[in-house]
Formats: sequence, structure tokens, C-alpha cells
Amino acid sequence: MNFLQNYTKIVNSIKNKKNSLYSIIFIVISCILFLFFAVGLVQNPFGPQRQIFYLGTDGFFGDFLFGIYIYNDRDPYSGKVVSIYFPLSYMILNFFSKLDDYGEMTYGQVTNSKMAILSGFFLIGFSVSLLYISLIKIARKYHVSPFVLVSIFLSSVFFCAIERGNLIILSAASVGFFICYYDSKKTHERILAAICLALAAVLKITPVFFGFLYFQKKQYREMFLSAIIAILLAFLPFLYFKNGFDNVQYLINVYRSTMQGGPPDNWYTIIEMGPQLSPSHTVQVISILLELSYETITLLYNFIKKITYLLIFITILFSFLTKTKYLKISLLSMVVAFFPGINTYYVGLYLFPMIIIFFSGMEKRSKLFNVFTLVIFLVFLNPYQIAVIYYMNITFLFTNIALTVFWLVLLMCSGMQIVTNFRNRKVVYA
Repeated sequence: MNFLQNYTKIVNSIKNKKNSLYSIIFIVISCILFLFFAVGLVQNPFGPQRQIFYLGTDGFFGDFLFGIYIYNDRDPYSGKVVSIYFPLSYMILNFFSKLDDYGEMTYGQVTNSKMAILSGFFLIGFSVSLLYISLIKIARKYHVSPFVLVSIFLSSVFFCAIERGNLIILSAASVGFFICYYDSKKTHERILAAICLALAAVLKITPVFFGFLYFQKKQYREMFLSAIIAILLAFLPFLYFKNGFDNVQYLINVYRSTMQGGPPDNWYTIIEMGPQLSPSHTVQVISILLELSYETITLLYNFIKKITYLLIFITILFSFLTKTKYLKISLLSMVVAFFPGINTYYVGLYLFPMIIIFFSGMEKRSKLFNVFTLVIFLVFLNPYQIAVIYYMNITFLFTNIALTVFWLVLLMCSGMQIVTNFRNRKVVYA
């Protein structure tokens, strides 16, 4: 008996050392890339490295500041701007709009308001704290070194989200808590997970796809609870705003037009949109760099968009059929990141749990897959900006290509596993 226990400890120690080696390599390279970024920014503050931020910080805290400016009158669906989210997001911004008389200010005055900047830092600081807590809990649950988070918080995606002052950080933190606790043995933790999934989905919609994780262990009660909470959080806040539930039809029309919309028709609009995580948007940018006609660009854009929908359908199907938890989480993470619509670069925050869990159980995967995935994650998180063409940072093109290839490899691996399990009639949970 003692021999078996000692043997098990030795085997686990060897496995942990292998996992630790990958973690160390990942952290060291991430720190080196950040050092290159920091040195480049100091040497040339207005050079390519500045473009890690939206418009080179010309729109600092833009999502938050514009939100408290435009939504201070409790009428987000009036058509003054296109409002694409459920009213809970605008209710949060409306709360902060009460801290000063923003209704009497111009937008320029709002951006110079000390109270506006202070409240923005408060919201983002609170959201980042929650994100850190959720990610550190995932790392502990899966026995991953907490130092991996250094690489995550030195990433371009994180800096981009911070600079925008967007509520997606709060949504990503909620997703982290959900992934950590959704299959917990403790009832109160599963309830917390259901609440967090509902909150994340209401704030940014696409995280709802993570709810498919409930099907693995047939957690229908938790799924029903999360759905009820999401419905309440999504629709009750309509009553806080002008026109109440009449705004629902406005929101439906906006979603319909967003799903059916074509590519932007000029280069300036593409620059103004900022980096995107979107295969169709990436093809459009490459097409413009190649100086193709707008008609050709539109055809390619719409074709890739349809292919993306097809891949999303296959990905969700495979997430049902594969038995490996890491593959399930990874597949659904790609769906959330690449779902057509508003694919601003910071949707990459939803990939953070997948990156952390990758460093757990690496011995179950091939060395080739581990090295390949490590490279993909380094490309994705890389803060060093490579080049700017036509005032546009094209570093994100490499990120898009890398993540798209990773998505296809995930589909291939899960497909092979599904076929193997079908042939062997085995059900193996990991």
C-alpha cells in the first residue's frame, strides 16, 4: 500500500514538473514581450506601441464616459445612439451619471470631469478585482500556478479592455466565477454560478453560450435557475427607463440589422471600430490592404460570415458530443469570442479561463498540441505591437489568424475524439 502511494506521488510530481515547465516558459516569454512593449512605448510614446490602446488613447475611457454622458436622461433607446444591450448595462451607467450634472455638459467637458474619471476608475478597479478573484479561484481549482495570471494581466487584450472602461470586464469576471463553480459539489456555489452566468449574459449577451456546459452532467435545475434570473435581469430594468417594455421592439430591430449588416464602406470607419476578433472583419481588412474592389470585399465578408455561423453550429454540436471538459470549455469560448456582431477585441477576455485551465492536465494531451497551443496563446496575449499601416494597428490580424487556426484545430481534435468514442462505445469524463 505504501509502495503504491509513493509511486502515485512520484508520478504526480513528474506530471506537475512538466506542467510547471510549460507555465514557466509561458510566463517568461510573456514578460519579455511586455518588456519590449514598455521599452518601445518609452522610446517612442506616439509610435506603434501606443496603438495597443483604442485610437492611441484619443478616446480614453470612451465606453464609460460616453455612456454616462449619453444615458443620463434614462432614455437609452431613443435612437440618439444605437443601443445594442439589455437595459441593465445602461442602468449601471445611469447610476454613475448621477454623480455630476453631465446633462448640462458637452462630451468634451465630461471627458475632463474629475468626478467622471474618478468614477470610471472606481468601476474598472472593482471589475478588475472581481476578474482577478475569479481567475485565481480557477487556477486553484485546477492546480495551476497563480503566476500564470501575470501573463494574462500583461496582455494586449487586458490593456485594451481597461482603456475602454467597458462593462465587459465585469461580464468576464462573472464568466470566470461560473466556470469555476458551475459543476461544484456545493449547492451555494452552483447557485452563485447560475447567478453569474445570468449576469454575464445580460451584460454582454454572447456568454449565454457557456450555459451549454450544464448539459454534460444534466444540471437542468441550475440551467432553469440561471434562465429565470437572466430573464428578470434582462427585462425588469426596462421599467426604469422611458417607454418601458416598448423598447423591446427597438432592441429586436437593432439585433436584426446587426446580424444582417454588411462591411463598413470606408477605411476610416474600420479604423474607428478598432481591432476586432472576427474572421469576416479580418478578411475585409486584408482585402482592403490588397486594394480589392468594395463589391469583392462585400462578397468575401458575407461569405466568411456565413462560414463563421456554420462553424459555430458545428462547434456547439461538438461541445455536446465531446466528453473532455477542457475541449468543451475551449469550444464554447471560441463561440463566445467569434460570434458575429460586436466583436471588439476585448471579447478576448472570455478566453482567459480557457488559457488557465490549459495548464492543468497537460500530460493527457500530446506534446505537439501543448506546444502549438502555447504559441497560439502567446500570439493572442502579446502586448508588443508589430506595425501600423494607414494609422491602423495590424497586430490584431496575427491574433485573428492564430485564434482561427486554433479554433479549427479544436474542432479537429474534438471531432477525432467523438469518432473514437463512438467506435469504442466508451464514455470518458475528464
